[in-house]
Amino acid sequence: MVVILLGWRRRWTYYGLTWWAIGRSERPTNPVELIAALADEGTAIQEAWIRTNDTPTLTKQHSEWITRVVGLLRRKLDTSYEIQFKNAHGSAMICPEGHSIEGCGYWQDINGKRDALMAILSELRQRQ
Repeated sequence: MVVILLGWRRRWTYYGLTWWAIGRSERPTNPVELIAALADEGTAIQEAWIRTNDTPTLTKQHSEWITRVVGLLRRKLDTSYEIQFKNAHGSAMICPEGHSIEGCGYWQDINGKRDALMAILSELRQRQ
């Protein structure tokens, strides 16, 4: 996942994401920015699976993504957000046509967890 910020170019990996910062001398620390990037990464994982139907890759990316999100929520927020994220699941009624049933489960889980991240973002923005 690549995130572009404004300013001069600088690259680093932070919480498992590759950041190309342009004009920023420090790593992003704002939880809203970090959570938004991870939510966007979840979408990218889903879209890649839709294109490829590569379930082993989806399974691996799903696990790695969840680990990164849980770590971020634990370090930057509190346990209640981590629990909210872990307990979110997608709708079992939705599966892209022609895709594996196993992959659909992971795809749906990412969808539900991404929705939970969006709810967390909304709450954090209201506090600002």
